[in-house]
Amino acid sequence: MVLVFIGSVTIVSTMFALQIPVACLDYETQKTYALTYTGTDGGGQITTTGVRINILDVNDNYPKFEAKSYKRVVDEGATTFTPQLIIKATDSDGLTQGAGQVFYSIKSVNTDATLFGIDPVTGIMSIVQPVRSDQVEGGIYSLVVRATDAGTPPLHSDVKVTVIVGSNANQKPIFSEKFYEATIMETVALGSSVLRVQARDPDGPDNLIRYQLDSGAKDNFVIDRASGAIRVASDAVLDIQENGDLYNIKVQAVDSGKPFGQTAETTVTVSIKDVNNKKPKFEKEAYTMYVLESISVGEPVLRIAADDVDRDAKLEYDIVAPITARDKTGNVLTNKAAYDFSKAFAINPNSGQIVVNEPLSYSSASVIILTVKVTDLNAELPEPKLDAEGNIVEEVINPQTDTVEVTFYIQAYKADSPQFGAPWTPSDPTLTFDAKEQQPIGSVLFKLNAKDPLTGQTVNQYEKLAGSDPQNLIDISPVTGEVINNQILDFESRKEVTFLVRAKTGGPAGGPERFSDAQVTIKLQDINDHFPEFDQPEYTAEVAESALPTTLVLTVRATDRDTGKFGKVIYSLDGEGSDAFTIHPEDGHIQVRAGSGGRSNLDRERQPQYRLRVVATDTPDGGPDQKSTAVVVSTIASKETDEKH
Repeated sequence: MVLVFIGSVTIVSTMFALQIPVACLDYETQKTYALTYTGTDGGGQITTTGVRINILDVNDNYPKFEAKSYKRVVDEGATTFTPQLIIKATDSDGLTQGAGQVFYSIKSVNTDATLFGIDPVTGIMSIVQPVRSDQVEGGIYSLVVRATDAGTPPLHSDVKVTVIVGSNANQKPIFSEKFYEATIMETVALGSSVLRVQARDPDGPDNLIRYQLDSGAKDNFVIDRASGAIRVASDAVLDIQENGDLYNIKVQAVDSGKPFGQTAETTVTVSIKDVNNKKPKFEKEAYTMYVLESISVGEPVLRIAADDVDRDAKLEYDIVAPITARDKTGNVLTNKAAYDFSKAFAINPNSGQIVVNEPLSYSSASVIILTVKVTDLNAELPEPKLDAEGNIVEEVINPQTDTVEVTFYIQAYKADSPQFGAPWTPSDPTLTFDAKEQQPIGSVLFKLNAKDPLTGQTVNQYEKLAGSDPQNLIDISPVTGEVINNQILDFESRKEVTFLVRAKTGGPAGGPERFSDAQVTIKLQDINDHFPEFDQPEYTAEVAESALPTTLVLTVRATDRDTGKFGKVIYSLDGEGSDAFTIHPEDGHIQVRAGSGGRSNLDRERQPQYRLRVVATDTPDGGPDQKSTAVVVSTIASKETDEKH
């Protein structure tokens, strides 16, 4: 028997089986295992093969609150929390198990009145009605907030929130500054110091004040709870293009007062200074242009442009090697003695405008391919290396560049060549048409039209140029110029179809053949041909009959493969249960509806189960093509028997 041990996986070769201690596998720790499987025969010959094991994520992590409990003191009759009271929990499960999304709800409160609310997505607590100390014993409201993840099945954790009404004679800390400001470079080292906030306690020891970041840090800054020193987080991403150049961070100071500490808040504004460290990028992957060989020297033919997200970028354009060309038979030109195609075009280094630099010749070079380079002249570069005497021994090469290929097709156009309809011109031989997707095979999408300038007659010879439509999506009637689809064209698969067509006149009996080419682009128009699709065929949820209004029950999701307004989905409830539940029209959050007395309408004895019919509808503005899909959500009203985690 041959055993190969890799990590926590044992392979038993005689059984041809993988024995994996399940307790050792954790998707959040390691998502894949790459194994080497060795086989040995009786003669000692060995062979190996690779085995890759992908670990499937299961919803095995409960939401974790940032604090063990939350406490806040408010004034008599208060209607808001100042500063904001935000309950926050995180979930470490992966993309297939909710991607860390957590929903919040108030599970219980020691009063029948609906006084508090919580945003199911942000966790921001709110006061719905003025609070009074005589409503509850000791003026202390005790709430339980539940965080539920979006995995299958959903898991939840609970946390205690205490709200005390009335002053406890404990004064709030006072920050030394009304607000704080700092500026750092976007390339600053991780862990670098930013600034320090300080607060004093009017009626207690200052050294027991604890600091915390409330909002606005975007996980890019951390604070020392004892000293108030703010630093750049060890995994910060300060790139301006990703996270912006300004952070307004809310910092809280909590004193050591009894029975509960008081909280003060200040704002720290951190400005991020841009560093020129990004490469420029051309707007297109490649450029193509048709140019008449008769065009005058100095005439502009094409302007190319590049973008650079750095704010002080200064771009310079240049034509660089390689520059290649082909003759009218398709052969690559190597001899520049007769015609130096490399000098045919020039470029303005500041604007990117390409102009004709030397007379063009279709017979000498029918295709000229340039390489254009853009360089950011303001790029921040390291100092060049010097020897002991101060001489440069190694030049610094500017890495902030980009190149693009520009292809010019030289047109041997004659005045008697066929002419396509506008907007086609000899210098810009392109045509664009719109066509609806999903038309049956053989449909006439549109008709091409070209005329003979000598006779004024409509051309009746058309052909699709070989190789321009490799998937054979399109056919062209050789006599009428009608463009016909050989396949059903789907907007969701491709947005446009491009091919080349030639119009011909003349020939053996009518003099020399004359022709013109056009590049035709068909832009497909999306139609509403897809229904919304739910991510599950049916949903099941359980909610306690004591659940408060706005408690999150379940989130449904539907997608529509159409684009724009055709692909936007809105949700609604239809029929049974619409008096007990509501649904957010855009997010699909199903919540407990408030009844006439401020409590929910749930009554397990009256109706233990609901079969909600959730309807997902596209095209919110309506119309004859609007499509809808329904799904059933089975909701069971249960007694409060859940354990808290």
